[in-house]
Amino acid sequence: MSSNGQEMTMSTPEGTIGINTTETFSASELGTDIYPGAQSVKGGMKMKMGTGSMITGIFLTSDSKDQVASYYKSKMGGEASFMDTQDAAIVTLKKGEKESVMVTITSKGSQNDGKTRISIIHTTSNKPS
Repeated sequence: MSSNGQEMTMSTPEGTIGINTTETFSASELGTDIYPGAQSVKGGMKMKMGTGSMITGIFLTSDSKDQVASYYKSKMGGEASFMDTQDAAIVTLKKGEKESVMVTITSKGSQNDGKTRISIIHTTSNKPS
């Protein structure tokens, strides 16, 4: 394990886990577009294991939860599943047998300076079907 205050990398027999407070991820790494104008914030993670990978990107926007949820519902299409509550929405899309994207949108006025938080988790599997 190595750490420098900004990032931490841990190697295991199964693969590596990297947490970097300054790293930003591209739309292709996240499996979907980043919400227009959203700013990347601390909390992202990249994990590569022998069985697959998981990349998490965290973003903030001043747009409402409903605006962001509507964007991702239209972006991911009719194959996506959608759940909505007062403070959060989740849009999930399974892309074939070995890949999925989950976007969690949360908005609580008392958190994140009143901004809407977007968490994008992209997972891929290397396991045989």
